[in-house]
This record gives sequence, structure tokens and C-alpha cells, in this order.
Amino acid sequence: LSNTCGICSKDLVSDRKLECTVCGFYLCSACDRKGLFRGYYSLGSIAAPTARQLLQEPSWIAYKAQRYLAAAGKPGGPLSLDVWQGKLAVRLYGDLGQDLPC
Repeated sequence: LSNTCGICSKDLVSDRKLECTVCGFYLCSACDRKGLFRGYYSLGSIAAPTARQLLQEPSWIAYKAQRYLAAAGKPGGPLSLDVWQGKLAVRLYGDLGQDLPC
């Protein structure tokens, strides 16, 4: 398993870290606070302002994709992360009323 934050890539040797043992994702304390205050931990509906903000942060999209897979009981499979990100992107852009970029 990784010893770096999945969001900012910070080395977690000396920092308090949080991990999702189901999806194997690590977070440093600063990124944990950021995700909490921006509403990125919700597995429910994504509000349009949160979706717009999330679209600017690919690392958080990867985190959310892994959490959705874990919540569905399918961490790491049978859908690949790339496929799931594609589904999440469709949902995010749909929430924003926009077409997916080419």
C-alpha cells in the first residue's frame, strides 16, 4: 500500500494519515480537512457548486471513484477505475448541465 497522500502526493511518514482500508486510499490531515469542508466525502447527490469545484481537482475525482466502488462492494473491480471515473464524470457534468469534453 502507498505511503503517500492520494490527493497531494505528500509523504505520510511523519504526518497523521487517514486511510480507507476497503479502497486502499490514503489522505494526509490537510487534504482530509479540505475534503470535509468542501463536501467531497458525500456519497449521495452532488450539489452543482460542489460538482463545479470537484471538476477542477482530478485527484478528488479519483478518490470519489474509489469510494463509490468500495461502497458498492466492488473495490478494485470488476469495473476498472477508468470506467468508473467515466461514469462519475458523466454524472458530474450532467449535474452541471454541461456536455462532456471531447
